[in-house]
Amino acid sequence: MSSLWVVYDTVEGQSAKIAEHVAGVARDAGFEAVVTDAKQLSDNVMPGCERAIVVASVHMGRHARSVRAFVREYRAWLAARPSAFFSVSLSAASPRDKSQRDAQEMMDEFLATCGWKPNLAVTVAGALPYSKYG
Repeated sequence: MSSLWVVYDTVEGQSAKIAEHVAGVARDAGFEAVVTDAKQLSDNVMPGCERAIVVASVHMGRHARSVRAFVREYRAWLAARPSAFFSVSLSAASPRDKSQRDAQEMMDEFLATCGWKPNLAVTVAGALPYSKYG
């Protein structure tokens, strides 16, 4: 059975939901999927997975520090297998072209800074939980 490691960081909970959903879809397709919060990583947590997806939220124009640290530490591991990056932001949800360009630029800057070239990199619309702030 093929295996997938889904690593995420979340502030509002949306990236965690996306990570769990991705893992569920992978399991339905016959993969074994392990989901890990990047803030909970330790030296003995790395599973022997064949593929990886990293899900990171953007707040104040930056991706989470824990995901940056994960990608830098595991960059060689990620480069040696199929991998994907999902950048989660409200900008990606905007119908305005400028916001979508901003989301793409934030993702591109993150990947360049970390020195990671995943097989797939996409911006994903986040959520604004109005009930939390209203």
